[in-house]
Amino acid sequence: MGDASAGSLSSYAYILMLIHYLQRTSPPVLPVLQQVYTTATQPQEPIVDSWNCYFYQFKNPQELHRVWRRQRNESCVGQLWLGLLRYYAVEFDWLSEVVSIRRLEP
Repeated sequence: MGDASAGSLSSYAYILMLIHYLQRTSPPVLPVLQQVYTTATQPQEPIVDSWNCYFYQFKNPQELHRVWRRQRNESCVGQLWLGLLRYYAVEFDWLSEVVSIRRLEP
């Protein structure tokens, strides 16, 4: 497990899968930083090789809570763990979806 050279997923891939799930569970535990902004529309900078690389940069957690308004997730770690397993074993469509932590939409 965790040995990409042997055909397994790397630890980085597992972390991305975890973040992806925590952004999509209901209510979400983590925000999608590219979709949190204080203006009416998403900022269009910085642009790197024609890609919008904006993400919300907060100075402290209280600032993020002020901008990212959402219902608090009351699930315990065990419930989240079982939800993660169910999400990738049953709900996630491996043929038509991708794991992305940049956008909520596919």
